[in-house]
Amino acid sequence: MIILNIPPILLALIAFLYFQKLMKLIKVKRGAILALSGIFLFLGYFFFILPWLLIGDEVIMMKELAYFFIMIAFLILLYGVARIYMDWKEVIK
Repeated sequence: MIILNIPPILLALIAFLYFQKLMKLIKVKRGAILALSGIFLFLGYFFFILPWLLIGDEVIMMKELAYFFIMIAFLILLYGVARIYMDWKEVIK
């Protein structure tokens, strides 16, 4: 199970690194907000998959905690995307 979860984590890390390079290239200063969203999304994924890795069964409390972290991640991501849109709106004018 651990081996099956390594490729998605590596792909997410590679995508994050290229995304950071892209943000530096277009000079958007909101990378920290999006990185924070990525951290919460990783925490949600970690807490969602952890019970299956350790005990082989789901734990409702861990599942709800994972959903909470994922919800926070998406709210932060929404805020970050809105801020980037506002920045670009100012640049385009």
